[in-house]
Amino acid sequence: EGLGETVEVKMDPISKLVWRSITRKPTHLHITLKGSLPIMRRPRGLFSVPSSDLTLPQVLGALSRAEKDPLIESVIITVKPLSCRFAKVEELVQAIRSVRSVKKVTAYFQIGAEAEIAIATACTEAYCPPSARVSLSGFYSRYTLLSGLADTIGIEPEVFQRGLYKGGHSFAGEWQDGKGLPNEVRERSEGLRDSQRQSFISLISENLQISKEQVSEILKAGP
Repeated sequence: EGLGETVEVKMDPISKLVWRSITRKPTHLHITLKGSLPIMRRPRGLFSVPSSDLTLPQVLGALSRAEKDPLIESVIITVKPLSCRFAKVEELVQAIRSVRSVKKVTAYFQIGAEAEIAIATACTEAYCPPSARVSLSGFYSRYTLLSGLADTIGIEPEVFQRGLYKGGHSFAGEWQDGKGLPNEVRERSEGLRDSQRQSFISLISENLQISKEQVSEILKAGP
């Protein structure tokens, strides 16, 4: 009743927007984000079926078209659990902000971690049901310690070290003798983790237009 038509993007956003040539009704674009958002769709294999999830280029293309198309009045984004790298989330946030500058963008989610919250706060408004679960567990690094593996299987690794943070010294030298995670690896891991955390804080700060200090305080105050 006056709200116009809603076009949902599930497969190929380009083909889903063919309606523009046959209708002049106001339209609301609906996109569902979930999974890893691959760069390209995996081809059909002998024992596998291609995923129907959207690729990152498809989502970015649909958002770009929605921003420029006068027939699209608003964008609705359903955010389901994401397993993609945070760099893809940052790219999505930038695209959503661009659309938000000219049109209304609404997000809906039921389960929210760092990636989902970053996307939801980039929209004009975000909704979730009373049963929604938000879990900001932070960023962490995961390593497999292979201490003693070489001795167990009876081999002696030979490595060539190119620099402090490059080469096999960490694996063959300190992991082999059971000392745990080498200092060089720990330093690099903590640096990457801190950088990712600061990127998340910056995204939320810019999305909500509040200071980074306020975002940090909100995160610290959480359970």
